[in-house]
Amino acid sequence: MFFFLLVQILPWLTLTTCDDIDISGATRRIIGGHLIRIEEAPYMALYRPVNKSFHCGASVVSDQFLVTAAHCVDKSIHGEMIVTVGTDRALSGGENYQIEEVVKHPQYEDGIFFDYDIAVIKLKNKLQFSDRVQPIKMAEPGLVIDDTAQLRTIGFGMTETNYNSNELLGTDMRYIPNNICRVVTQDSIITDRMLCAGQKNKSVCYGDSGGPAVYGDKLVGVTSGSDIPICNSYSLFARVSSLRGFIDDVIAAH
Repeated sequence: MFFFLLVQILPWLTLTTCDDIDISGATRRIIGGHLIRIEEAPYMALYRPVNKSFHCGASVVSDQFLVTAAHCVDKSIHGEMIVTVGTDRALSGGENYQIEEVVKHPQYEDGIFFDYDIAVIKLKNKLQFSDRVQPIKMAEPGLVIDDTAQLRTIGFGMTETNYNSNELLGTDMRYIPNNICRVVTQDSIITDRMLCAGQKNKSVCYGDSGGPAVYGDKLVGVTSGSDIPICNSYSLFARVSSLRGFIDDVIAAH
């Protein structure tokens, strides 16, 4: 099985304006998902071009830092990007913040599988916390996820109708240990820096990149990729517990 990066790579999906994007056919589901209010996930953020539509997700981890996928920032110029927080609508609401710096993992290689697919965003100004904007705890190094766990994934990505959603959507996906994921996907590229989850008709899809995968009250994954071509089974995430050292080092140095 092969996997896609989930950043919106088609021009009409990536950089359309709010007026141009067509959400008329969107359902209230991602792949097997349901509507999420921002108060239920106040750590959810949008990483997007100025005056343009949604590009990728991100997660608030402190009052000035967020994490997202490295492939989301790899081809973007962060001076032309902003972060929007406090909204469960992709095209309206929330507060915009300018970005001071983006640091992607030095071992991430563009287009080379999904290894080290994580980046840290520093904002120019500190976030104002409220019931709609709050940080999420990050998985600590060595965190063990129960083999029967369900992970909550969230985003504005493509739905079953091939439209992106203007409403924030979530789905609970079955965690799959890496040794089993390598077997069921017949994919040997899955490393210890990756996390696997999903089941038939439950998956992330285009536009969900960079968003959170949550276990309990902790951020355990950053959305990276999904199966080709229909986004209806297994998905890959950057494993936060394995990459926590990088995140902490960037925050401490800035």
